[in-house]
Amino acid sequence: MLLNHGVYHGHVLHYIAGFICRRLKEKIVCSDCCAFLSRSNRALADSTLTHKKNRGGLIFVSYDFRQVVQAADRSLRRLLTTAKGGPLSSVSSMTTRLVTLEVTETLRTKVFIGLNQHSADHHRIARSISPDYVYSGLSNVKYIKI
Repeated sequence: MLLNHGVYHGHVLHYIAGFICRRLKEKIVCSDCCAFLSRSNRALADSTLTHKKNRGGLIFVSYDFRQVVQAADRSLRRLLTTAKGGPLSSVSSMTTRLVTLEVTETLRTKVFIGLNQHSADHHRIARSISPDYVYSGLSNVKYIKI
């Protein structure tokens, strides 16, 4: 997770989102739901780093998946910078719940629209992405200057 919004922030988020997508695809059994996580069209501007690092095995996430990861990143950065007593240094279940709740409330009707027939899966997918991002983001916080 990056606290500075530099040129590469979106590229790194896309790369991390691919990692989270791979882990999530192992847990989801519904092929329709899995189809909404990644894409074959690799034309998104934020996928430059993923293109450079790809040797054939990296995942290019869908627009909706990227929206959820970006919302989780914004929420987590807000928590990191506004925490009383200084920045958070470890993952707590409360941090994960707060980020997940904010993401699902913010993007409730904006992502994974095609999964309306799987209404339970629609929100379960969004709720599954946020905790994975929180754990991967906060595991690297000690290496980031605030």
